[in-house]
Amino acid sequence: TMPDGNESYATPLIYNNHIYFGSGGETVGGSFYKVSIANLLIGNIQQAKVIASNANKGFIAAPSIFGETMLIPCLDETIYAYDLNKDSLIFSFTIQGSEIYSSISVIDSNFYFTSQKGKWPFYQGYSINQFDAQGNFLDSSTFPTYHFASPISLTAPNAMLIAENKDLGFTEVSYNHRFRITQRGNLNSTLLATPY
Repeated sequence: TMPDGNESYATPLIYNNHIYFGSGGETVGGSFYKVSIANLLIGNIQQAKVIASNANKGFIAAPSIFGETMLIPCLDETIYAYDLNKDSLIFSFTIQGSEIYSSISVIDSNFYFTSQKGKWPFYQGYSINQFDAQGNFLDSSTFPTYHFASPISLTAPNAMLIAENKDLGFTEVSYNHRFRITQRGNLNSTLLATPY
């Protein structure tokens, strides 16, 4: 069971003999934790340290590591930057009015991630966002197609691969998928797109 007794969807991350994991969901608040593997193996998960908490939404997406910084997405519009060496939060940044299901991709020292505008289960748009390594906003583009996963880097051409889905809502149980390749740093560009 989670230290707070809440649900958990997040993929844990192991780093330096510790496990990092989140609790909570779309309608349940949660926390992001750190516990030593030694404590976990003896069932002592209550010794987990709380790194960040949110009363409204949980921590669903897996964290990412950039150098000595862990990037922790919270579903409730916030991303936390945590210093692994100093064991403390460095900064946080938000995407107002959005929910974040995706992990953070680090490409050319910039942070890329997707977010959904509105509140689950009814979204009004899907965005790809770009911030620099200090948490400063650089760019955001909103699309009518559903973007759930963060972009991944392609070495040739100098580009990013993005997965897109046509959101058919709750009336159909089928989705139309495609991949789109964009130029790095230009979220609206399309170098290549597969058909839906």
